[in-house]
Amino acid sequence: MLDKITLRPILITDVPAIVKHVNNPAIINNLPDNISTPFTQKNAEDFICYSRMAYNKKIDAITYEDELIGMIGIESFDWKQRVEIGFWLAQPYWNKGIMSQSVSLMMKYAFDELGIKKLTAKIYEHNEGSIHVLKKLGFKEIEKDDVEFTLGANICILEYSI
Repeated sequence: MLDKITLRPILITDVPAIVKHVNNPAIINNLPDNISTPFTQKNAEDFICYSRMAYNKKIDAITYEDELIGMIGIESFDWKQRVEIGFWLAQPYWNKGIMSQSVSLMMKYAFDELGIKKLTAKIYEHNEGSIHVLKKLGFKEIEKDDVEFTLGANICILEYSI
């Protein structure tokens, strides 16, 4: 399965898969609280357009046999110093090594192609799967932020860095 995983630019044809997967509570409850719920086709189309125009982002589709099963991206206002990585993966594909491989590929791009010095990630404290991926790839916890009001509750955010 891992040999069929690729990262590629997000396409407008990915909209149905994005809407389907992001609306899964297991996914949306781990995304920033500025994500609309429910996440609509228009939200997905706007996101794709915005991500294509943004100078400070690179967002790719994680695909299996060319079907979008997740997304991964990096974002910064200072490309050489500190860049934040974010990602999600459709629930049927969890615990298969796909996200570890995808984060590793994006890390390679960030460090080797862009010359980035530091990569960070902010993860909700309850998101054990993402925390496991980061630790597996060498990220270290550097900060535990104050709680953020999201999803109707206060949730701690952990920051990791490599």
